[in-house]
Amino acid sequence: GKDNDCNGKIDDGITCQCLPGQTRACYTGPKDTRKKGLCRDGVQTCQAGAWSKTCQNQVLPKAEICDNGKDENCDGTIDDGCNKTCKEGETQTCATACGRGKQSCKNDSWQPCIPDVLPTPEVCDGKDNDCDGQIDEQLVRTCKSKCGEGVERCQQGTWSTCNAQKPEQEVCDGIDNDCDGNIDTNVTCPDNAPCVEGSCLSPCTSGECTVDALCKNGFCHPKDTCPAACPTGQTCVGGQCVDLCSLKVCPDGQSCTAGKCIQADCYAFGCPSGTLCVQGVCIADPCASQTCAQGEVCREGRCEASCATVTCPAGQSCTAGQCIKDPCANVSCNAGKICLQGSCQDDPCPSLSCPKGRTCVAGECVDPPCTGVHCPGNEVCQSGTCTDPCKTKKCTAGQVCLKGTCVEDNCYNTGCSDGMYCKSGKCVADACANKQCATGQQCEDGTCVDSCFAVQCPQGQSCTKGKCAADACAGVQCKTGQYCDAGTCMDDPCKTVTCDKGKLCLPKNGTCEDDPCLRVHCPQGATCKAGQCIDACASVSCPPQWGCQEGICVQKTCETEGCPDGLFCQQGRCIKLNSTEPNDTEGGDTESTSSEPTNSEQVNNSELTNGTENTTNPNGQENITTQDGGGTSNPPKRSPGCTCSSDTQPLPASMLFLLLWLCLLPVTLKRK
Repeated sequence: GKDNDCNGKIDDGITCQCLPGQTRACYTGPKDTRKKGLCRDGVQTCQAGAWSKTCQNQVLPKAEICDNGKDENCDGTIDDGCNKTCKEGETQTCATACGRGKQSCKNDSWQPCIPDVLPTPEVCDGKDNDCDGQIDEQLVRTCKSKCGEGVERCQQGTWSTCNAQKPEQEVCDGIDNDCDGNIDTNVTCPDNAPCVEGSCLSPCTSGECTVDALCKNGFCHPKDTCPAACPTGQTCVGGQCVDLCSLKVCPDGQSCTAGKCIQADCYAFGCPSGTLCVQGVCIADPCASQTCAQGEVCREGRCEASCATVTCPAGQSCTAGQCIKDPCANVSCNAGKICLQGSCQDDPCPSLSCPKGRTCVAGECVDPPCTGVHCPGNEVCQSGTCTDPCKTKKCTAGQVCLKGTCVEDNCYNTGCSDGMYCKSGKCVADACANKQCATGQQCEDGTCVDSCFAVQCPQGQSCTKGKCAADACAGVQCKTGQYCDAGTCMDDPCKTVTCDKGKLCLPKNGTCEDDPCLRVHCPQGATCKAGQCIDACASVSCPPQWGCQEGICVQKTCETEGCPDGLFCQQGRCIKLNSTEPNDTEGGDTESTSSEPTNSEQVNNSELTNGTENTTNPNGQENITTQDGGGTSNPPKRSPGCTCSSDTQPLPASMLFLLLWLCLLPVTLKRK
């Protein structure tokens, strides 16, 4: 945004591939190994308008380790090529992700390899401490400046600089630039004018002021002044209360919320349904479409045995349904201590503040260990392991144990099977289960009716079943503990009432009734409130370059925003039909656009692949999937090697006449 070469033009000749701080998924391994076995995508970050050359925290194929129930070489087969026949009691040296180990033969098959050195929590040192095939993955810690909090990330074994906002020189703008707790103090205005409500006043002698200002003490003062206190998140500028964020400029990778710069990632905003927040980026949940057998756990898209019913002997702990040696298995440490390699050591976590969405493990801020773990049935995830907290729990008559807590035995708590919903504490058939309604409609008790989704009512009206009607309470803001009745704020009898799950308290009589949303199916992008389907994003304010999806702020890409007519969404970017941009080796957009490479070519490929799913190459034979809201959906089919333009125009009449005249000219001359 600056004229660096002083030629009078800003950012001339510069083509940005991306926005600073933007991230995307990447993978440099063979295509046929991507998201198979242990292999996982990494993260590519936008730096100075271009995609970085490194793909951080990706998991690439490695040599297969036998008898550990994992697919290290990512070919889709666990422990392939392993010879499992042996003699009872025989031992041998084996390999683990942590190095050498030993395994013994039992029941004519090799048992899991027990490593000589057990995994330790990951620390920022350029090593794979936890033996998961990744180095310094997911390591981030909070940091502070005078202006607030930021984060530092572990990169190649060292911590990056803190990205917290730095103090700036105080100017007259209604905000605290130097972060000293005071607004517009010791600022200098032209002509030594005073700074009032975020603006330098203009000098005057008599009537030079505008109609909304008065000449006072030689300067034009605004007639209208702000109230004693502006609403939360606003400040007084020029006699008006304005949003604090309208005056705030945050560093790359941060966004403004209530006047403060916060980290702009899914840890702060969350992720839409069917996705997970991993390393600050929303990725597709690999377990969302995975169905595991009874007694199995889904972990990052892989099914493994659960530890919920496994009891290990002393000195061992359960991993993926198997008992392995663990020096900390029976060690109990005092408060402030943790067990590492069998001994109690000081816990560094109490003195460490992790960013929102991260948790401290052995002094490092990482994604919660249960991220990407789906436990079956009544099991819960604790420290990355699925356990059954109800195994030893005893409840009284009429109650049932649900994830470790005794609750009333009804369908509000236990839920109903597919095609049913809870009514008066019993499961009944859901008449909307297989009902397809028109766009903008909601299903209610099996009937399609107009919804309030995308309906905007004028002032003084509210929406019910798609229709706007006069409402004395529309726009009325009552205090906490009050509700609006006929335009008047009244004491809410529900403020002292606690309803069971699945029920709502009615303010008019303070009784608990079935939640009307239980029998309503809303269209996509809507949420149900008091039985009405409304836009989930109606009251959500997202920072620049972020859009709202399912009521959650997500980074804007062509997958969420669509493309203009004539352009197609490819790997998060809008491109022309015959564009060669996807073949550009700069920044990671390197999905192959020709015939499939051989395995050896893929292994040696050091270029980065964008993580966008459900898109295909415009130079191939498949259609390109785009989002609603603009852009051409499917390009015309073309023969290989031939590029046809949809912009071709018919020849003008004058050109046709000229061609005809040139063709007839030889005949005319011959006759003469």
